[in-house]
Amino acid sequence: MTGLHKNWKNFFANLPCNNDANKNWKNFIHGTEASLDEDERLTNLVQNINSVFIGFDEVTGNMRILHSMANLGGRPGSWKSDKIVALDGAGQEACPVVISKYHLLETFETTVPHWTSIESLSTDSTVDVTKLCLPTCNNARILRQSKLMILPPFLADVFFKTSDLTPANLISESLAAIAAFDEENNNKPNHEKASEAGQDFISFLWAASVGKVPSLEVSVTPKDGEVKDWSKTRHSHCIIPVSMPVDTCESKIDSVPVFDSWYWLI
Repeated sequence: MTGLHKNWKNFFANLPCNNDANKNWKNFIHGTEASLDEDERLTNLVQNINSVFIGFDEVTGNMRILHSMANLGGRPGSWKSDKIVALDGAGQEACPVVISKYHLLETFETTVPHWTSIESLSTDSTVDVTKLCLPTCNNARILRQSKLMILPPFLADVFFKTSDLTPANLISESLAAIAAFDEENNNKPNHEKASEAGQDFISFLWAASVGKVPSLEVSVTPKDGEVKDWSKTRHSHCIIPVSMPVDTCESKIDSVPVFDSWYWLI
């Protein structure tokens, strides 16, 4: 048990399994690639409730961070259909959202600049994506991914701490975090350079910065008793109870697209 924490950012930063998970971080990056079948990708997304995810929100133009994903239905021997839920927020109170299984497992394919073009970008300030060589027949690779990617702990920590979730800024912060991670672990046995394993992740952020990543659509369902009970239980197991206004989560509905239908990898 990790004990209770003052907020979700603190909870995820102090998970006992973080060091072991970081050693195998490429498993996170490749866990949602389009080459995997739907069952495998769904398993990778929901098997560990302590996972953190990132997707693109076209309404704000920012990346959206979700965590604590679970499937409230679809269990072996259960008559219930799949019901994918997650939490949105890094503070003391994160709002529960529902994601359509069909939407969650939808994949996309797009061209992105060759890795050498992205890797050479400065990490000192927000990346100017206009300075990147646009993909051409001689300078391109294909990115095939899901709408969500799983963050290894050292990147999740960076994303929870930043106040700027624009894709361009996150490219800079991610490149800096990856370089620091490699420098810290280069002399450790069997260390695989994160700068090589993380190409698809940085390319995902670049694609989002130019509108090539489909938007992650979630639904806020404040009257769904099952979702509310799940969220309350998850919070009570991880976060120190706080007095919050009743409408804290419901006030976020206007900023979230609402639709009528519908263990760390070590």
